Amino acid sequence: MIERTCLIGFDESESRELASLLPGECVAFEMLPRLLLKDGVLRVQSRTSWDYVPVSRVVFHGIFENDTDFLAALCLWGGPCYPNPVGMVDCRLRLPALAKAVRLSRFGGPSRSFVSAGVRVVADQPLVAKWGNWHCGHDKERITGEWTSEFAGLLEPYFEGEAVRVTIIRNQAW
Repeated sequence: MIERTCLIGFDESESRELASLLPGECVAFEMLPRLLLKDGVLRVQSRTSWDYVPVSRVVFHGIFENDTDFLAALCLWGGPCYPNPVGMVDCRLRLPALAKAVRLSRFGGPSRSFVSAGVRVVADQPLVAKWGNWHCGHDKERITGEWTSEFAGLLEPYFEGEAVRVTIIRNQAW
C-alpha cells in the first residue's frame, strides 16, 4: 500500500506546508471526507475520481458539528491518528466530559454549577452559562442579575480577559 496521510480540517496553505514535511503522499480536506473502512483498511474519497484511496495515517484539526460517526470510524479503524479519536469521542458530550475531566484532573479550578432547563437563577456576580455540546465558543451567555435557563447546562464564574487554550503532553506545553 502507498504510504498516504490524510489531512483534515486545515486550510489549503496549512495542508501544503504539512504535506511538505511528511513522507509519502498526502490527501487534504478542509471538511470531513467520506470514509470507507473495510477489512481493516481505511479509505477516503479520492480528490480526482469517484474512487476511494487507502490512507495509512490521519491528522485532523478542528471540531465539526456532525463528526461523531466520523470519529467512531477512526476508532474502529485503530490506525495511526492524531489526535486520538477515542479521546475526541469521549469529549463529544460536553457535560459528561467535564464531569470526568474534573474528577481526573490534578489541577484546581473554579467551582462549576449545574442548572436544569427552566430554572431561575439570581447571579450576584457575573457568570457564564454554557449549554449544548458544541465546544468552540457557541452556546454560551454571560449573565448578571436574574436569568432563567432555557436549557440544562453549566454556570461558571466569569473572568475578564482573553481565553487561552493550553495543551500539555508530558512536560511540554503548547
